[in-house]
Amino acid sequence: MRSLQADCFTQTLRNADCRNFAQLSFSAIFPDTSHRDLRDPAVRDGLSKDYMASIEGRGPRQVIKALGYSAQGLRAAFRFESSFRLEVYLLLVLAPLALYLGADAVERVLLLGSLLLVLAVELLNGAVEAIVDKTTPEYHELAGRSKDMGSAAVFLCMVNVVATWSLILLPRYLGYS
Repeated sequence: MRSLQADCFTQTLRNADCRNFAQLSFSAIFPDTSHRDLRDPAVRDGLSKDYMASIEGRGPRQVIKALGYSAQGLRAAFRFESSFRLEVYLLLVLAPLALYLGADAVERVLLLGSLLLVLAVELLNGAVEAIVDKTTPEYHELAGRSKDMGSAAVFLCMVNVVATWSLILLPRYLGYS
């Protein structure tokens, strides 16, 4: 299945005089940037100077704004993602157990870190699913595949939790260490 962008590019090639193919191909793919200077590496590589990294200093105000955006993301995930809510509830139960059962700081970090990794990957999975749902409301094989891969990543993190907790706690309580 051809994309609309590829069809527009092909149509532009049919209708154009191809003396300056580089300029033609760039303007056909990125029509809104045809007025920009192609000698500028940021423009030539398809990047807009508007989206380049900011050169402004980072101070406490920007850090506080970033924390606010992170809190918004956590609230949205908790509100709209039932699996994220379930994993937060499991964290609330298992985090005190991890602090209590861990023999030293390394064990506590591993037990807690494996739980937090599940939440982080679940946030990424939710973000991927939201973008896929927004961009492709009808079923598409690639959309389904990307959602399945995100789900598989969360599953692997949960396997990591079980493996980490088992390898740390089972030998101690079964008398192997």
